[in-house]
Amino acid sequence: MEFSAEHVAAELKNLCRGFGIDDPAAPARIGGALRHVAGLTDGDGPAEQVAKVRLRLLDLADGLPPNLAATARVSLGLDGPSDHRVGVRISHLAAELQCDPRTVRRRADAAFLRLAEEALATTGGPGPRRGEDPCHVGRLKVLVLLERSTVEVIEERHIVSHRDGLTEIEHSHTVVPPNDERSSLDPLDLGITVLRGGVLTSQERVSTSRVGFRVRLPHPLDRGKGHDVTIRLTAAVALAPFYVCTPRYACRRFDLTVRFGTTMPLPEHVRLIEDELPLEAGDSSLQRTTVPIDAAREANASFSGLEANRSYGLSWDTSAQRE
Repeated sequence: MEFSAEHVAAELKNLCRGFGIDDPAAPARIGGALRHVAGLTDGDGPAEQVAKVRLRLLDLADGLPPNLAATARVSLGLDGPSDHRVGVRISHLAAELQCDPRTVRRRADAAFLRLAEEALATTGGPGPRRGEDPCHVGRLKVLVLLERSTVEVIEERHIVSHRDGLTEIEHSHTVVPPNDERSSLDPLDLGITVLRGGVLTSQERVSTSRVGFRVRLPHPLDRGKGHDVTIRLTAAVALAPFYVCTPRYACRRFDLTVRFGTTMPLPEHVRLIEDELPLEAGDSSLQRTTVPIDAAREANASFSGLEANRSYGLSWDTSAQRE
């Protein structure tokens, strides 16, 4: 049977009722359109149906603009307390946004239609390989602060658990010094601080250029539940002139801002790295799209639907200087 975006959006609106995705009646509200886009089978029991729909909706919401994503997650009961009915959830969000609840409901309708369109466009397509990993990063927001001889990176990660009782997550970072002088920099010299959403429990060298670390979560995450973690990374030396995300599994959205400090000259060019081989990220000879630097000395880029094992980000030159 063919389903339209309107079919999917109508079922999403119906799913909002009561306690949303956590409502005891949620399995009965999952109609044919949601079964289709979430990949449900006849062998899935009620709990499995809800878990699959939750994961699919969280994954899709991470691809929306932040305001629509937050509205969709709250309206559907994907975020926040599970014992709040839809009216309470809408009222709380309206108070937070300082607007009328009717405005939130209209925004929710728009978000559901966007979710529906994306769901139909990606059904059957590539997605996170959830069977092999305990969680995936649905949304990544990064701020890179550059000075002449120091680098600070603030990463905000929205992770989604693939199993019940997830208590710890693993991350890793590759550290590349300028001109590939690998012997001059130990990846363990990278300062790592968990600012929000967990506690750093271990840090170890994975290779000559990569450091791995573990973060203990403040409470166990059940399957399909999302959680935000903010991490700060610092280096007291200059690094290679690029920053990329190379996801191990497909990532829904990545927003990157690079801010060039006042102790360094502005680069002549900032260029977009998109869907490239990881080994080519530092290749300045490649033809790439130029990204402007604004009055705040910042360059910005956003990516959606990141493929696994491909690189996305920004590069900049270090030899030239604006006149």
